[in-house]
Amino acid sequence: MNDYNYSWNPTVEETDNYDPYENRQPKRPLSNFEAFILLTKGIVGVGLLSSPLIYKKGYLTGILYTCIIGFLITYCLQILFRSQYRLCRRLKVPVLSYSESMKKALQFGPPRLRVLHRYAPFIVDSSTLLGQFALCTSYAVFILQTFGFLEIYTAWWSFGFERYMYCLILIIPFVVIFYIGNWKIAVYVSIVATLAYVASIAIVFSYVLKDLPLLRNRKMIGDINQFPNFFGPVLFSLQGVSVLSTFEKHLKSPKQFVSSWGTMNIGMILMTILYILVGFLSFWKYGERSIGDVLNDLPLEDTPSIWCRCLYTFAIYLSYGLHGFVLVDIFWMKTARGFDITFKHFFRIAFVVGSTLIIIFVPFIIRTVIVDALYALSLPILGIVLPALMEFCIEWPTHHNNRSFVLWKDTFLIVLGLADTFVGLYFGVTQLIQFFSIHKNVIFW
Repeated sequence: MNDYNYSWNPTVEETDNYDPYENRQPKRPLSNFEAFILLTKGIVGVGLLSSPLIYKKGYLTGILYTCIIGFLITYCLQILFRSQYRLCRRLKVPVLSYSESMKKALQFGPPRLRVLHRYAPFIVDSSTLLGQFALCTSYAVFILQTFGFLEIYTAWWSFGFERYMYCLILIIPFVVIFYIGNWKIAVYVSIVATLAYVASIAIVFSYVLKDLPLLRNRKMIGDINQFPNFFGPVLFSLQGVSVLSTFEKHLKSPKQFVSSWGTMNIGMILMTILYILVGFLSFWKYGERSIGDVLNDLPLEDTPSIWCRCLYTFAIYLSYGLHGFVLVDIFWMKTARGFDITFKHFFRIAFVVGSTLIIIFVPFIIRTVIVDALYALSLPILGIVLPALMEFCIEWPTHHNNRSFVLWKDTFLIVLGLADTFVGLYFGVTQLIQFFSIHKNVIFW
């Protein structure tokens, strides 16, 4: 059930004598350290492994683009939390969910946009569901690839199962990790996952820092026209809006979390630096020979390399549970009053089965396109478009007559996010058309 009970009163104006942060009383408050652990765990995933691809067009260009997009994501998160805070003050409520905030913001916005307020919860929740489904499917694929790797390169892993058997076997452990009970347990799970990540990345650095070639042999500057190709992968890698927007309402000190030098900004800076280090150093080491996956660039039969992959896979498995718990935390609050607890169990099992069995029944290229399309439909919308639209609507009553810079800035962000969504969908549809033009009778494997 929701931790807070309140009644809406949209006629109340924003005042200076009400602080929503001081009126929050979550049942299990999270400290800033716990928030930092959840933030880093919500961002670091399989996207980190493909970071060398960003630098193949030029390492200096890749660093610059990663910093720009990291700043953009962090800035949009600040917009989101700042806008939610202002809405809570205006409505005199302690907390608002992402979907509730979007709905109320549209009611304050331009008259032509107010009709959209009734669709706002559906847009936010469906985008969250699609994004988390795509993410968990990517995690399941990575774990299955690790099983195939162990079959080939190790003598002690010789089960010889087919892919569909591994998928069926994974359903049970996925359902188990999906039953994370609350955010405190999620913190402990995230700590274990973070330790596994640290150990795995340390092994990667032990390889890439050995016998580095001359940096002048690597391409430094890339074509600026390649920016759209950078935007999607970096946005996917650094985007953690679903996790952050969900646990933010459970924080013990939310004001410190979102301050200029708070936990969120510091965490995003550190994560951006991590992505730069892994991607840049891997490209420096392997150059154009880089496959694009950090783990596949390592000597595959070396024992440290095998342990590195196993540790990273274990961390990905734990991350699967964290991102699944985000969905349960969001949707269970919405349905708890109208459904029996059976729905909570059904939702968990159905999500796991769906994100796992898609690997069996959908061909690789189609599944890849579907996952990329889901990312394009969810991440730019949740991370850029809706935060900017929320601020636009909140600022509209006082700034639209003065043609405020804030409104123009939010308009630019909305257009940028929608353009990224369109480009992602366009490339996805193009790949599908090319696939079916070659394999006209192939639908399932």
